[in-house]
Amino acid sequence: MTVRGQAEYHGASVFFVGGGMRRPRQEGSARKEYGSVMDRHAWKHVGCILLIALTARLGAAALWQQRTEGRFYFGDSETYWQLGQKIAQGENYRYQADGYDARVFRTPGYPLLLTPIFLVGGEDPSLFWARVEGAIFGSLAAVAVWRLALTLLGSPGALIAGLIAAVYPGAVVTSVLILTEAPFSALMLLQLLVWGAAWRSASRTRAVWLGLVAGGLASAAVLVRPSWLLFTPAVVGLAWAAWLRVRLSADA
Repeated sequence: MTVRGQAEYHGASVFFVGGGMRRPRQEGSARKEYGSVMDRHAWKHVGCILLIALTARLGAAALWQQRTEGRFYFGDSETYWQLGQKIAQGENYRYQADGYDARVFRTPGYPLLLTPIFLVGGEDPSLFWARVEGAIFGSLAAVAVWRLALTLLGSPGALIAGLIAAVYPGAVVTSVLILTEAPFSALMLLQLLVWGAAWRSASRTRAVWLGLVAGGLASAAVLVRPSWLLFTPAVVGLAWAAWLRVRLSADA
C-alpha cells in the first residue's frame, strides 16, 4: 500500500512516496524566472541592507564607546575580553579577577573571535575594535534574515524583512556590546540557511556537503553560545520521527 501526501509551502512541495521523502524538481520556467529576479535585484538589496545595517551599528558603536569612555559596561564583557587575550598570548585558558580563578568558565567560541584583535592591536587594543567586529556580525545577520525571507516571501517581503533587521534597535544595540549575541545570531541564521539549501538541493552529493557545512556552523554556534546545543539534535530527531511515521503508514 502506497501513501502519498503532498504539502505545499510558498510554491515548494515535498512528496512522501512509498514511505520515502522526495524533493520535486522545480519547473524550468519557474527556475529561470527566479534566477532572473535574483540577477536583477539580489545584489542591490544585499548592498542596501549591508550599508544601512553597518552604518547604524558603527554609529552606535562610536556613541557607546564615547559614553562608556572605553570601559566595560557588563561584567561578562570583561571575561570574554580577558579570555581572548589569554588565547592570543598563548596562556592558559583561565579567567582571573576579583577572587575568580576559573579554568572552565566560558566556551571558547567568542574569545577566539576576539583573538585577532589582540594579535593585530597588541596587548591592550581599544575596545572599539571589538564593537566593530560585532557590528560586522550583526550586519551579516541582517543579510541572512533577508536571504531566509527571500525563500519564504519573495523579493519584496525579503527586502522589508532585511531592512527591519538592519535597523531594529535591539539588534543594533546588541551588535555593539562585547557579548555573544551578534556572532551567535549570524552563525545561527547561516546554519538555517545552509540547512534549507541542503534540503532543497536536487543533488544528493551537494546536499551531503551542505549538510556537513551546516553541522560545522551549528558546532561554531554552540561554541559561541552553548544554549544552542540541543537545537540541532532536536530538529534531527523530529525529522526522523516524521519520516518513520510516514514509513510505518506506508507499510501498513
